[in-house]
Amino acid sequence: LELKKVIDSFVPDFVAFSVNEELVVHACRLAENIKEYSSIPIIFGGIGVTTSPAEIVEKSFIDVICVGEGEDAIVELANKMESGDDISRIKNLWVKRDGKIIKNNVRPLKNLNDLPFVDLDEFSDKHFFRPFDGKIYRMIMYEMMRGCSFRCSYCDNHVLQDIYKGKGKYVREKSIERTINELVYLKNRHNIELFFFIDDDICLLKEEEMGRFLKAYRDNVKTPFIVQGRVNTVTEKIIKDLKKSNCISVCMSIESGSKDVRESIMNRYISNANIIKAFRMVKKIGLKVNSQNIIGNPDETRREIFETIEINRRCEPYTISTNFMTPFKGTKIRDLCVERGYIDPLFSVTTGIRGRPVLKLPQINDRELISIQKVFSLYVKLPKVVYPLIRYCESDGLCSNIIYRALMSWMWKRNDRIFNK
Repeated sequence: LELKKVIDSFVPDFVAFSVNEELVVHACRLAENIKEYSSIPIIFGGIGVTTSPAEIVEKSFIDVICVGEGEDAIVELANKMESGDDISRIKNLWVKRDGKIIKNNVRPLKNLNDLPFVDLDEFSDKHFFRPFDGKIYRMIMYEMMRGCSFRCSYCDNHVLQDIYKGKGKYVREKSIERTINELVYLKNRHNIELFFFIDDDICLLKEEEMGRFLKAYRDNVKTPFIVQGRVNTVTEKIIKDLKKSNCISVCMSIESGSKDVRESIMNRYISNANIIKAFRMVKKIGLKVNSQNIIGNPDETRREIFETIEINRRCEPYTISTNFMTPFKGTKIRDLCVERGYIDPLFSVTTGIRGRPVLKLPQINDRELISIQKVFSLYVKLPKVVYPLIRYCESDGLCSNIIYRALMSWMWKRNDRIFNK
């Protein structure tokens, strides 16, 4: 009823949904509901569409889908609809017409400098508040770069690389001047206290360019910020420049401590020695570092999960994220999981990467994976002498939960003592 009131009062020319795979089901319910009382055209776009366009476009209540980047396509669509022109040949769009689907190729990749500044004026103020390291900040997630040059099997980057082959430079960044001006604008406009650069790997910038950007950042923006890097692209110079520029944390992926899982399953060819070296270097320079990990991988055993725990112990991250392997549509890891019977071919992700395991693995069950995720940080952060207690906390009961809370409290106090001394 609330959505119908908005549609009836606003009377839009079309309704657009940008979705990832987890949001497709919810967005489809809304779109189908709109079609029950309106003939307004509905367009779906986003990575959830780009990785499985044939599946999405078949839905009767969707009129148009957008494959790939949609900034120019959506503007062209709006202009043509306003002028009454034919919309069936707009690049990036698949359009239903007379019982057929017209599939248009993607246009060349966008120059990020041509985009307008991020406009957040219509968002409620509550959307700016996010937690980080035990505090609440007015935070914005900011994109300076697009793309990643690597092809990890579980990531959509290799899907997009294939779609845009021959369509321009895939990894792109905004100019330093443009980025600084936009950050200053956003900071002043929304009283931002912390920026989170969501670029897949900020260290893909060359050292010289990163140095010039960070000097401009120190001179003009100054706001604390968080970045994401990759252990085989991060350098000592970049980390030192980040440290003196008010960066407070770097997120880097370990994913798995098992060489076999990392290489044969994930397509990540990075040695344990280089992973440990990168983490220790960041810590030595004085930046906090978060490790990203994936458990519940195809063919992975409890022993191999503990290899991931062990490498985390040697890396000594400040915080740890533990996710479940999630085979998104279009990715190589999904093809492998379907082939081996770990998921149904029609399976769709609805829980996100932290919600629950989705692979039906013969060697380890969901309950054990959920239990390991629960205590993963305890295994990494506490002395091995308490491993039996941590193992007990993998079970679910009154006593185990009391011990779990006590161990978590000890872990955080110990963590603060180590990293804030």
